[in-house]
Amino acid sequence: MILPTYHAHTFYCDGKGSPEDYIRNAIEQGLFAYGFSSHAPVPFPNDWSMKKDLVEEYMEEIEILRGSYSQLIEIYTGLEADFIPGKTDPLTVKNEYKLDYVIGSIHYVKQFNSGVPWQIDGNPEDFERGYNEIFNRNAQALITEYYELTRRMIREGCPDIIGHMDKIKMHNKSFRLFSEDDNWYQQEVLATLEEIRKASAIIEVNTRGMYKKGLSEPYPGSWALTKIREMGIPVMLSSDAHHPSEITASYDAALEIIKAAGIREVMVLKKNQFELTGID
Repeated sequence: MILPTYHAHTFYCDGKGSPEDYIRNAIEQGLFAYGFSSHAPVPFPNDWSMKKDLVEEYMEEIEILRGSYSQLIEIYTGLEADFIPGKTDPLTVKNEYKLDYVIGSIHYVKQFNSGVPWQIDGNPEDFERGYNEIFNRNAQALITEYYELTRRMIREGCPDIIGHMDKIKMHNKSFRLFSEDDNWYQQEVLATLEEIRKASAIIEVNTRGMYKKGLSEPYPGSWALTKIREMGIPVMLSSDAHHPSEITASYDAALEIIKAAGIREVMVLKKNQFELTGID
């Protein structure tokens, strides 16, 4: 069995290709299910989220595909929703659009003096500007704020799935922000995992950094996955695909890391229910 992905983006947001392109590729690869999760609209302009006036068309197109391919693959409708205090949260987005599931992610941390929110996973130049202007190059303050936002998301608008939980490390190689061995850093992650455990949410193991950035591990990596297993938190494998060719990218390598952490089951969405399935 090839595990599905439930984290994928099409041309409705910053992905490439139509929803049907992804479904045809998923069927060719033998996936039993597939979930769409374009970036949900946010209440300010940006270059990558879906525009609010496209959501109805997005939902309708997926519903048409569900009917056309129902004998070949299960198709689910989701969104990847940001948590921005006072502006938007994943649970509100899920309820507003009556989604099958929602992924909650932190892409924005605080804002510039101009009021423009700072995107933490953009290009290195934009990251450095925010790191300098908002946090005065204080890496611990930045990381602490990122994980506190993640915990607030879980407490105030908890999604079904926590997206790329430790993505704040994506610029670590360039900016040497922290070591994952630092005690203060591990305490932030452990506090976040405890909130996830209490909320009974799912943590995605996101492979995009592996096949796009050349990282050796997914989000989250080995030591966090070991803690996740010890705490009994379920995980779900996702590719965060932005092109039809990426829907199972780096799955084999990520599965080896998952298994090395002692995890033997991952969560899937099957027949409209989340359930664990073995990976051995």
